[in-house]
Amino acid sequence: MAVISAYDLGYEKLEDTLNLLQKMINTVCNLQKWNGHLYNWYNLRNLEPLMPRYVSSVDSGNFIRIFICCKTVLYEFSK
Repeated sequence: MAVISAYDLGYEKLEDTLNLLQKMINTVCNLQKWNGHLYNWYNLRNLEPLMPRYVSSVDSGNFIRIFICCKTVLYEFSK
């Protein structure tokens, strides 16, 4: 949401915003998961899940909400 807000406030160009969002989505897709669910915490240097490994349904729900917002914004960009 920070990336989209930076664009909305005029701090980033559309091309840079879309580029950064694509990189972020690619990173998330490549993270280790448990039964398709993201772990709560990852090491930022090697992207390995931190111990103890656990999945939070609350945090997963919040994460999905962000993607729904991103989908809405990207739809608006495409108009």
